Amino acid sequence: NSLLGGLTQEAQRKIFDFESELDRFKAHCEELVDSVEQYRREAQTDSLTGLAVRQVLVKYLETNFSYLHSGQASLTTLFIDIDNFRLVNDKYGHAGGDRLLLDFARMLRKIFGDIGCVARYGGDEFVVALMGLQLEQAVKLAEALLERTRNFSVPTDPDVPTDGYPFSCSIGMIYYEAGASPAGPDEIIEIVDRQMYDVKKGDKNSMSYKVIAGEK
Repeated sequence: NSLLGGLTQEAQRKIFDFESELDRFKAHCEELVDSVEQYRREAQTDSLTGLAVRQVLVKYLETNFSYLHSGQASLTTLFIDIDNFRLVNDKYGHAGGDRLLLDFARMLRKIFGDIGCVARYGGDEFVVALMGLQLEQAVKLAEALLERTRNFSVPTDPDVPTDGYPFSCSIGMIYYEAGASPAGPDEIIEIVDRQMYDVKKGDKNSMSYKVIAGEK
């Protein structure tokens, strides 16, 4: 009986140790999952603005191609470039430039909300992709962005006046009617980028758009 009792106690102790070790392992796995999820979120968003990164934009376009090709939805893509951004950095420093990018990103989110993908493409360039809009709606959204941008104050340190610094952006827009068949994300971005540069070569502070008809 004494021997049996000792073996039972030893078995119970080992079970307790095993359960404790299992709990520690579970906690470690949960921490690992949380870390991976946080890394995934950080990898998908721009560190300064919190907007989507280029890879997420490409994935969004690829995912929605089937709706466009099959004629179920249109695709609107805007390429947005802040005018004279280098002058902002020269006048207010890179910290002032970063504040401008952050506030501009907030403006983009307010206008476009969750109706599509809003991405920082690089530097002072942004791309917005939206599914299912009518051409009229797409044009109105682009014009609303232009108007809000013109009334925007360059955010600087409170002790540094902006001196009424004029702020504007140039927008290129491509509207693919339902049923259109672009080759892929690279073609879309290349075409809309050219539309934006047509504006930059002119007076800036405006937009230019092109309509790609759907296949009959």
